[in-house]
Amino acid sequence: MSQVRFRIAHLEDIERLMAFMGRHWRQGHVLSRRRDMWAWEFGFHTLAPDLINVAVAEQDDALVGIFGWMPYNQRPIPDLAGSLWKVVDDVQAQAPMLGLKLRRYVMEQVPHRFFAAPGAGPQTRPIYGLLGMQWQRMQQFYRINPAMTAFELLQNVDPEITGQAGAALPQARLEPVESIDQLHDLPWHQWHNLWPYRDAAYIRWRFWDYPFADYDLWMAYGKDNTPSHLLVTRTQCVGVRCALRIVTILGHPEGLAPALVALFTHQVKGRARIEYMDCICHGVPASVFSQAGMAAVDFDQPDAGVVVPNYFEPFCARKVPVYCVADPLPEGVRYVQYKGDGDQDRPNLLEEEA
Repeated sequence: MSQVRFRIAHLEDIERLMAFMGRHWRQGHVLSRRRDMWAWEFGFHTLAPDLINVAVAEQDDALVGIFGWMPYNQRPIPDLAGSLWKVVDDVQAQAPMLGLKLRRYVMEQVPHRFFAAPGAGPQTRPIYGLLGMQWQRMQQFYRINPAMTAFELLQNVDPEITGQAGAALPQARLEPVESIDQLHDLPWHQWHNLWPYRDAAYIRWRFWDYPFADYDLWMAYGKDNTPSHLLVTRTQCVGVRCALRIVTILGHPEGLAPALVALFTHQVKGRARIEYMDCICHGVPASVFSQAGMAAVDFDQPDAGVVVPNYFEPFCARKVPVYCVADPLPEGVRYVQYKGDGDQDRPNLLEEEA
């Protein structure tokens, strides 16, 4: 086997990366069709202006492996999410450790404090265990619109239990974010122990300015009428039926429940098209969601109980858990992860780039 070398990819490598995705990941994958998505998703807080956040493995001038990452903030030493880890199958068979070596190259070349990401495949659990990292199944919490009596997205719903749970909980004041400058009002200094740490630049890049999907940002206010949380939502539909997806939240889990109740009351309850609201996360106590009338999807019984979809592009009418992985935590730090951080909320059905 000839020598394999690693390097950080340049913008001019994108066409080769697109071909790699179509040939070795999946034909028709959105990243095999959209150059603009590569430039955006791997162009935040790069090591240099002409580089993207992807490392490549090359053998005889051919791409044989890729490893991508996404910074959570613009600090000199940011927290990182992983994305796109793939080695060509026949090369992997000859050099089983190549993928790990490529990952190690990134960890050594890219300054970072903490690595954490949603979307780890179940097959990667032994690998991350070997690396001494934590590997977790994320929880999916949901609340059904009580105005609905027939469902097209949800399955196995008992109308008698759609319920009014959480109705007695005081609602937070919840306002849409109308200007990105409103993020300056958030208590960022209070969230230093919530890892990965996401800053205003990340929120702007990942959600506010994101060109491939529409997100709504909501500011929740505490009892003293100061901002306490930021909630980011995306409405996903199949035909005329929709779900309100909470893709990420900034703020301590404690005190979150009133904001969840307010979001459900004003954006879901009584609306004819929205069947449910959900949130996929790790590190938020289940009691926070139960206080807000949200139940947990039972992944241990795939065919029992309410079936709450996760994947919409393409739509998959079954329970599909999401897994996350993270470095070990130092004392005094909490690992809180949401599905929308990283690449798990990437649109997959975009048309060809114009």
